[in-house]
Amino acid sequence: MSKWLMISRIMTLQSCINILISLCLYWIMQCLFQSANVSASKMIDQGTQLHAKLGDLKFIVSGKHQQSMKENASGTLLHISHSTLDLEQMGPGKDSDEDHAKTSISVNISGIRMHFCFYYLESLCATAMSYKVFLKSILPPKKRSVQENASQKSTKKAKGAQLLKINVAQCSIVYDGDMRLEDMSIADPKRVNFGSQGGRVVIINEDNGSPRMAYVNSTSLPDHKNVHFSTSLEIYQFGVSLNKAKHSMQVELENFRLIHKEDQLDNKPVEETKLFDVRKAKFVQRSGGLDIAACSLINVTDIAVRWEPDPYLELLEVATRLKSVLHRMKLQNSVTEVKDETLNVDILSKKESPTDHGQQEKVQKKRESVIAIDLESLKISGEFADGVEAMITVGYIFSENAKIGVLVEGISVSFCDAWILKSSRMQLSRIPVSVSDSNSDKKLQSAAACDWVIQCRDVNICLPFRLQLRAIDDAVEDTLRAFKLISAAKTSVLFPEKKSSTTSSKKSKPKSMAFRYVRIIVRDLIAEIEEEPMQGWLDEHMTLMKNIFYESTVRLNLLDELSSGKNKDSPKAKLDTSSEKNSGGPDADADVPGTHSIEKLREEIYRQAFQSYYQACQKLPVSEGSGACSSGFQSGFKMSTRRASVMSVCAKDVDVSLSKIDGGDEGMISFIKSVDPVCAKDDIPFSRLYGSNFSLKTKSLSAYLRDYTFPLFSGSNGKCDGRLVLAQQVSIPCRSLIK
Repeated sequence: MSKWLMISRIMTLQSCINILISLCLYWIMQCLFQSANVSASKMIDQGTQLHAKLGDLKFIVSGKHQQSMKENASGTLLHISHSTLDLEQMGPGKDSDEDHAKTSISVNISGIRMHFCFYYLESLCATAMSYKVFLKSILPPKKRSVQENASQKSTKKAKGAQLLKINVAQCSIVYDGDMRLEDMSIADPKRVNFGSQGGRVVIINEDNGSPRMAYVNSTSLPDHKNVHFSTSLEIYQFGVSLNKAKHSMQVELENFRLIHKEDQLDNKPVEETKLFDVRKAKFVQRSGGLDIAACSLINVTDIAVRWEPDPYLELLEVATRLKSVLHRMKLQNSVTEVKDETLNVDILSKKESPTDHGQQEKVQKKRESVIAIDLESLKISGEFADGVEAMITVGYIFSENAKIGVLVEGISVSFCDAWILKSSRMQLSRIPVSVSDSNSDKKLQSAAACDWVIQCRDVNICLPFRLQLRAIDDAVEDTLRAFKLISAAKTSVLFPEKKSSTTSSKKSKPKSMAFRYVRIIVRDLIAEIEEEPMQGWLDEHMTLMKNIFYESTVRLNLLDELSSGKNKDSPKAKLDTSSEKNSGGPDADADVPGTHSIEKLREEIYRQAFQSYYQACQKLPVSEGSGACSSGFQSGFKMSTRRASVMSVCAKDVDVSLSKIDGGDEGMISFIKSVDPVCAKDDIPFSRLYGSNFSLKTKSLSAYLRDYTFPLFSGSNGKCDGRLVLAQQVSIPCRSLIK
């Protein structure tokens, strides 16, 4: 036994020397600080107190990769302007049952700036892995039984720091990196579904027998194969408070931003994108009790999330390179870990019995956590394809328990600056499927299946003018496919070990339905097709002008009758006689004043017609529209609310129930073949399938055409039951298939 201990000590000493040498090779760090002030005191009444101040602390790394840093960081990995540490230890109180002292630690840090690149990140990972191996070699495992662990957990009291507070101000973390643009090729198999007869197949070859490949080509110039970017995390205020006695934690954030910058070619200004922006955030967690594991509260104000393809690809390359480095380090350290485990095999602790471990897991599963959400002003936007912008805005989100339901107010969904869905209030409720449910599908019961109930109020659905929904769908599908191919190609180049390891261990898992039944209840529903702005404006103003034209025509005809003198008892004759009496002039000059007054009346009719038309235009309630024609020629034509839509459908108390089709994709394909004889005859394959059984109930339903007074259709107490299946066919010939 002493021989084995001596060998283990020699190996431990040798491993320590190797680790120290590797630390010197991997990382050479200098720590510089300008000033330090430490004061400590110990009194009977107040206990032990420690106060430390440190100013202008710098961690400088001496490395060869300084040229990759764009800014003149001079190797400064971490720079802290000012920091303080307060430690206070109080003795046990007389009235309390505690027999140990209470310790509170408070750390205040201001002016943190961290600037690193991939070389520094790789060195940090190497240092962390070296320390991990070093600690495992010098710390042998302790021998403890299960009963001792259980008794110690029940009798052991909290020691150490009972209260920990960390406050950080003006924190900035900057990462500088480069993305390599190169031509790559990757296998591109295509999955199709023939239904219950053929099943799911994969196309791996083309018509000529060659493997189906996808080629990723760079569109940049040959001289510009590297794209420089920087991602910065900026925090104005950050605070963490941990109370070990009360089992509580509180985290507060203020002005949290994640900014991505990318250098442009041809001396263009740097493109800046705010990927994540939070004004205020607060997270509180406390112990719930016997039935509830923990209660958490998330309170956030003004969240803005942005998604763009370029930052996604650039950060994906960094993550892939980092995974490759960690994988190689684990392979290098696994040999030494295996040797240490074989030497210390006699002092390993006994494993827990499977029965006790299973009982502990059951107890933990029964105690669920409660998460409350209080969120204001959420905005999610992204560029999902070339020329396709999507945005979701939410005014307020509230929930006492997010696992049960969420209340959403003021939600709006838009594509390409044109909204397609609006709702003043929406409530999402989740109903878990009970195990005692009479359902023959045991796999569905074992999965986290649940039913959903969605209640909405004041829902407006709009089909904007000339919004190319099919083109948007195709563009998004092509973009997602391009991301998948690019990420796979980058992984095969940067991390070739992952492909071999995943292909051998990957197993086909059956698809589990996330839900089986969805019920949607809408109080007031309006679905409309937007009118062309120019067409609606012309039709409505032509109607106004026509009414005013008819009125002015009648008045002018009456004026013409007065001027003709056909009617002797007309007001014109009385006007002429009175003018003759008053003037006393000859008969030749009698018509001159009458003609002049008639011309004035005619001009007055024209002026009143224009004024009435202008007032009618001002009284028209102008519609905001969907925003599809916010720019261009037709943006100047503002329609009214009466002509905002070509056709609209209004419904009240709509109740829609959706349930899964038996058999999944095979059941939907068999339904399509029963309806479409061409599909059954030619055995057409499909790439995507969406469908469900539905039931529709409504109290009132009416359809209107433009601003016509009477509806085209009006009904009450409507009901409809059926099945809806949307299937997309495969666009290429299917040959060289593998089951």
